[in-house]
Amino acid sequence: MRDFYWISVAWFLIPLALFPWFRRERALRPLRWAALAIGSLLQTALGIWALSDSSRLVVAKFPSVPFFGTWLFRMDPLTSLLFALLGLIGLASSIYAIGLSRNRALGTGWMSASAVALQFMFTSFLLTSQDAVALLVAWEGMSLCAYAFVAINHGLIRVRRAAFTTLVASEIGFLALVIAVVMAAPVSGGFTFAQLHASLVHHPESLRCVVLVLGLVGFGVKSGILPMQMWMPGAYDAAPAHMSAILAGGLLNLGIFGILRTLEWVGALPSPWGVALVCVGALAVFLGSLYAVMERRLGRLLAYSSIENVGFMIIGIGLSIAFRATGAAAFASVALMAMLAQMISHALAKALCFLATGEVERRTKKADLSALGGLYRDMPVAAITLLVGSLTLAAVAPFSGFTAEWLTLQSMLQVYRTLTPVEQMVVIGAGALTAIGSALAFTAFLRLFVFLFTGKPRRAAVTLRVRQNTSGKLTNLAIIGLGSVSALYGFVPTAVFNWIGKVVAEIVPSTNAISQTNPDVFGRPAAFSSTVALGGDLFSFAPVRSFIVQPAAGVSSIAPTYLMGWFLLFSVLAFGLSKGLRRSRFGSRTVPSWVGGRSLDVSETQYNAPGYSNVYRMFFRSLLRFRVSTAVMEGAPDVPTEVSVNVRATKWLYSAIYRSWVKRVRKRLDGVRHIQHGLLWGYLSAMVLTLVLLLLFATWK
Repeated sequence: MRDFYWISVAWFLIPLALFPWFRRERALRPLRWAALAIGSLLQTALGIWALSDSSRLVVAKFPSVPFFGTWLFRMDPLTSLLFALLGLIGLASSIYAIGLSRNRALGTGWMSASAVALQFMFTSFLLTSQDAVALLVAWEGMSLCAYAFVAINHGLIRVRRAAFTTLVASEIGFLALVIAVVMAAPVSGGFTFAQLHASLVHHPESLRCVVLVLGLVGFGVKSGILPMQMWMPGAYDAAPAHMSAILAGGLLNLGIFGILRTLEWVGALPSPWGVALVCVGALAVFLGSLYAVMERRLGRLLAYSSIENVGFMIIGIGLSIAFRATGAAAFASVALMAMLAQMISHALAKALCFLATGEVERRTKKADLSALGGLYRDMPVAAITLLVGSLTLAAVAPFSGFTAEWLTLQSMLQVYRTLTPVEQMVVIGAGALTAIGSALAFTAFLRLFVFLFTGKPRRAAVTLRVRQNTSGKLTNLAIIGLGSVSALYGFVPTAVFNWIGKVVAEIVPSTNAISQTNPDVFGRPAAFSSTVALGGDLFSFAPVRSFIVQPAAGVSSIAPTYLMGWFLLFSVLAFGLSKGLRRSRFGSRTVPSWVGGRSLDVSETQYNAPGYSNVYRMFFRSLLRFRVSTAVMEGAPDVPTEVSVNVRATKWLYSAIYRSWVKRVRKRLDGVRHIQHGLLWGYLSAMVLTLVLLLLFATWK
């Protein structure tokens, strides 16, 4: 396995070796992305092999470096799971890019392929590093590659602004991580994870909490945890579709990986910290879904959806901290199972949605939801696969998003068993906010699919462009393949629960998460007689424990595979009824629109995406500071012939919320600049005063 690891890492040097020779550039583009596809496939195979082997294998050990110690790189279950997940997303994205490379599409050149190759190399070292310094080096390299993803189309000012915001946010997070590592490191030196943990155990709880907050800020920037999400909407909208799929489906999970590593350093924490994280996650679920409902640009809509899904992951982490603090290790393992199930579900579905919407944007040259519609007939592959991704992210049964969010909500309901009454009330309130956010997420993706693919085309030129610009076989293959994997994971999620359980067992020792979430119905049918009587052993020939998901003993369970059967049955029944009613005397009929005595059977009479979301803007107007102002341009005030309508809503989830802070800091810095570049006596006086204050502080007892 050690040799396989180094082969998979070294393979990504091939795209870097294929330099952009002018005469052969067009011929080399598919070869670079083909090499990236093979490298991603190797990483997927490595992750699956390591998960099946269940061993903590040392893949590299660098000689001792003065002060920094020995750098150790090792495979563990969490690393293996992310290798398999990121490799699968990289494989689909690379195949998609091969299909676009022959037309020299944006994001398929040598620089783009090199950025992806370097990102996978840095990610390989990041996931396997057991030393904080090596992790920080790999993290910084990966962050710079992410900046390159966003800055591909740097000719546009909005892209440059988004790339700059991404870089600034990443560097602020990196600074927080450096401070956290320095504070956690022992005085004698050494930055291995074991040394950091041993050092923090002997420090007061306040220091461990500070390290946790710094880790949440540093690693949370990449995941988009509130309030570090300011870069995501612009970055996801600016990057090409296949690179946005890697950003949202792959790199976002590295932030969660870093937070889990931080918890490994910090150790056990009191339950109020877990409850606080639950509240942060619930707020992210609600606000992310709310802004997704209102957003019109496809990339930004998916970015706000990522904020919502990361909120569910943070809820799972917060619940695990709270449960471990109260000694309920079994419930902590269930919460982590829900978090990891959500991570896999979101990664697959979000990468799928980016590839599908990228195909829509490539063929229509439009990214505004209000300008699109009626594309199902011309783009059936994109429509069906986007429907799979939308149903998953909207948490509709039997897709995987439903299983993950149902497990999370069930874990929240178990707080009455362990937490204090005040903490119970707080978590239940956060659960209600989370439920509202889930409903808004369903509305957001219903709106996305309906206004993209149903109805009549809203622009005749867009329809003509779609029919002239056909999809390639490889792009369709990438979308269909990733959509199939996402759907299969939703229909049979328990097939990977054994792998997820191995990861949980490393984080919460002495617990068996599999027995808590995936009861052995097939192996011990006598112990589950009621389940068997309801048909629970129907698929006993499958190589898994069962298809039952149950968060704890005495708690309601679900069976996604059986739900799929009912889903298909009712779908066939609804299709039959719709066909039958058309032939009956009571069947529905379609009539043309009527406006002022004229029949207007045109696209402009359709209900549009902004009109659909105006209800939510008005309902939450106090929260969003939603304002509508009208002005009569022509005609009388009573009978206007032309009206100008201006709509404003405060998007504080975007970077605009920090602009006032930046202005205040700049105003304060102007005074410092005046001292440094003004008169010499003023500069010397400031230095002397600073030294005196530092001396007084150092000698203060």
